[in-house]
Amino acid sequence: MTSRFGVLVAQSCSWVDLKRHGGDIEAAGFHSLWIADQFANPFGDSEWLEGWSALAGLALTTNTIRLGTLVTTIVYRHPAVIAKQAITVDHMSNGRLNLGIGAGGAPTDHLMTGTPFWSGAERQRRFSEFVRVVEQLTSQQRSSFHGQHFTCEEAYISPLPIQRPRIPLLVAAHGPRSLQLAAEHADTWSLYEPGTGLKGKEAADAIRRMNAFVDEKARAAGRDPSAITRSLCCGFSASTAWRSLDEALFAIELFEQAGVDEFILTYSPTDDFVGTTKDIEVSVLLRNPDDLRNFAGAVLA
Repeated sequence: MTSRFGVLVAQSCSWVDLKRHGGDIEAAGFHSLWIADQFANPFGDSEWLEGWSALAGLALTTNTIRLGTLVTTIVYRHPAVIAKQAITVDHMSNGRLNLGIGAGGAPTDHLMTGTPFWSGAERQRRFSEFVRVVEQLTSQQRSSFHGQHFTCEEAYISPLPIQRPRIPLLVAAHGPRSLQLAAEHADTWSLYEPGTGLKGKEAADAIRRMNAFVDEKARAAGRDPSAITRSLCCGFSASTAWRSLDEALFAIELFEQAGVDEFILTYSPTDDFVGTTKDIEVSVLLRNPDDLRNFAGAVLA
């Protein structure tokens, strides 16, 4: 395998358990460790630690593995606040942070924080502005931004991130507008579903077409398409609901040929994460440290 492999760990557990899970993932040799950022578990009632606070803790209890949010929601925080949080965690981790941002579609984020629901067009406008504010404030010591939805005036940022010119930015994208946003601004483009119900070659072909679209828009923006990592978050769609290691290895090779060069596997040590939801399968059934080691042994050699 030539791709990088990371793990999204569900924070539907105590901090003591999450810290142990993070250590197990790092010890298994994975490249990256990710935390979700919904206000509550969107798939059922369970314990659910706040994402950025948990990530800060993991920055201090891990040593070499890269860390990130998959993905930061735009629903209930100002992007300038996220920029400051990200810079702080970048320092706490000694420059190991990847900053993931998504449009934030979980209904619980709106309902539980009293944030009005947005139309699709408004969500996309907010997403675009949010990404640009974060990109600007994590690369400049003093700057202003005046958008339709977000404004900051003479925002002073000190210290700047350890990573320069800014913290690597991951943008989650599936539709044309968000794909263009990723092509123009992201260091990593992340997706979890190439198309509803698609599996095998159909899913790979859909990813190939999305990759070509990102390439086209990146070139139009004056960027080198090869500088954008293509990352697939696994376990949230039919395309990646793998039930065996052999099935996973076959699919990974197929998706690599379609242009994916990073795979983020879902790790769910308890049943609380998915609750009663039947639409989600934990990819390759990663449920314990032995599963982590076995998978890592198959793909990291």
